[in-house]
Amino acid sequence: MNRAYVSVASNIRPRENILKAIARLRDASRVLTVSRCFVTDAIPAEDQRAVKDQPQFINCVVLVETASGAKEFKWDVLRPLEAELGRVRTEDRYAPRPIDLDILLFDSGIRVDDDLVNPDPEIFTRWFLAQGILDIDGGVVLPNATAPFRVSVASRPGMHVPSDHAVPEDRQLREDILAMVGSEPTSEPVALVTGASQRVGAQIVSTLHARGMRVVVHYRHSDDQARALCDALDRTRPGSVMLAAADLTSPDAPQALIDAVRSRWGRLDVLVNNAAVFYPTPLEHSTVADWDALTGANLRAPYFLAQAALPLLQAQGGSIINMVDVYAERPRPNYAIYCATKAGLVALTRALARELAPTIRVNAIAPGAILWSAESTAADQQAILAKTPLATLGRVEDISRAVCYLLDAPFVTGQVMTVDGGRSIAD
Repeated sequence: MNRAYVSVASNIRPRENILKAIARLRDASRVLTVSRCFVTDAIPAEDQRAVKDQPQFINCVVLVETASGAKEFKWDVLRPLEAELGRVRTEDRYAPRPIDLDILLFDSGIRVDDDLVNPDPEIFTRWFLAQGILDIDGGVVLPNATAPFRVSVASRPGMHVPSDHAVPEDRQLREDILAMVGSEPTSEPVALVTGASQRVGAQIVSTLHARGMRVVVHYRHSDDQARALCDALDRTRPGSVMLAAADLTSPDAPQALIDAVRSRWGRLDVLVNNAAVFYPTPLEHSTVADWDALTGANLRAPYFLAQAALPLLQAQGGSIINMVDVYAERPRPNYAIYCATKAGLVALTRALARELAPTIRVNAIAPGAILWSAESTAADQQAILAKTPLATLGRVEDISRAVCYLLDAPFVTGQVMTVDGGRSIAD
């Protein structure tokens, strides 16, 4: 099988035509992954020719695997696909077009014919083509080169790749492409972390990703933070991150989330139930809505996520880690419902550890003061530190290290690892 990096571009109904083109590519080859989808001007800034009212292009690079050679892939797959979507090639290289498909890099470095040079020289003159390849694999070595592509680009005179914050993207289109491509069976372990867009969850995701796992970043409201985290991780290992928005208090959400993971990667090795709701509920003011919100997010969701994930976790001999709280054992005044949900999650951890053994291990982590909540006052913080023997605030890395320990401890199940600076043993 040969691998080809294919540029896909359009400025006539671009989202519609790019999705159609990649769907057809999937029928004729195996689509492995896709770069970010960059939005660019129809005419490069360095070209002085004025073009009025021509819409911007969307450009991406797709990595495909094909049994065809470069010449056959170009003439038997790409050109007929262009014609099907209404592309008519003319001498005007800047003409609007419904679709534009070109081979940027093919396995073989031979010159195939007068119209195809491998690699395409434009990867050194069009930043979005270079960045598309870098997104997928900056370590690829070009034909007749010795250094990785990222080195070749960096040393190229006049080649300028904009900084990430200056690059306009169509993020939703890329997500739609990845969803359409469907399952990408992988030999790499897959971890799902709920509530992963920021704080402790983001650190856990980053740590597991650095260990070589593919990660599913779940979030509910923090869209910008989740996307920024996914983008950062995906740039280091393209195709290794999945973004998943869901309100886990919705009855159908746990199963839908696990179904999405199954559709994307076909496996799940680790489930970290980190998402939680935390706010005070003084007895005289709390409501049924408070009870439902806290128990739904903190106790019901972890249970039904475990239920939905059971077949996938059994297939891999997987692991569940529930994030509980020191307040499960030492309740905080005015937070009775929250404390009850975390105590229930401790009991759930131990019950499922017995029920799912020996195939699946189930453990929990009880953090102490790791990050201050928005509600905590300076006086609250001083009081907590005064009761902590190590007299300091913990770090998010302390929790991610605990997660790694539990994943690497095959003889540990049904346990609650307390990470609180000794606060739970203090008077």
